[in-house]
Amino acid sequence: MKIRSVLLLLIISTLSFCLTGCFKWAARAKNKLPKETALHKTYNYDGKIIIVGAGASGLAAAKVLEQNNIDYLILEATNRYGGRLKKDTTLADFPIDIGAEWLHSTPITLNKLKGKKGEEIDEELIPYRLENTASWDGKEYKLNSDWINSLAYNFMPESKFKKSTWYDFIEKNIAEDVKHKIQFNSPVIDIDYLEKKIITK
Repeated sequence: MKIRSVLLLLIISTLSFCLTGCFKWAARAKNKLPKETALHKTYNYDGKIIIVGAGASGLAAAKVLEQNNIDYLILEATNRYGGRLKKDTTLADFPIDIGAEWLHSTPITLNKLKGKKGEEIDEELIPYRLENTASWDGKEYKLNSDWINSLAYNFMPESKFKKSTWYDFIEKNIAEDVKHKIQFNSPVIDIDYLEKKIITK
């Protein structure tokens, strides 16, 4: 009898924790987003900054520097910016994301990424919900019930861009402001930290 009581208490405690705390992540974590980001702050720096790589992070860092009139240069190893963000326009009559594809977070995150205040987003999104899924039992695939797919979506709703891509988002909202400071085909193969100045080679 005592074991049943302890087990029941453990189940109730775990359920309470889950319902109050652990579901507040991903698309449900709107209240955990920062009120302001680096794009809302002012920075002063008198030197020159080298950013290695024109991927999403490098471009985002450059936008902060650009906004604060800090001298910088982005060294990009390839002949394009975006890093793992790419899009294909040859396969269909709409652009297809290659690399990043889903928005796993609440849509207002898009405003945070580009430094826009307010609740209304500019981008047109569609909910991304799997229509058909299957499970493998070691011998054969079995289609999952629709309620399992609905449960998965309701547990963690996701979105996708309807008529554009993550590449387009980064290009329009970040790269457009900083691409004039990218030096393409410039791989950094060595960084010398021994001198007072950092030297890239």
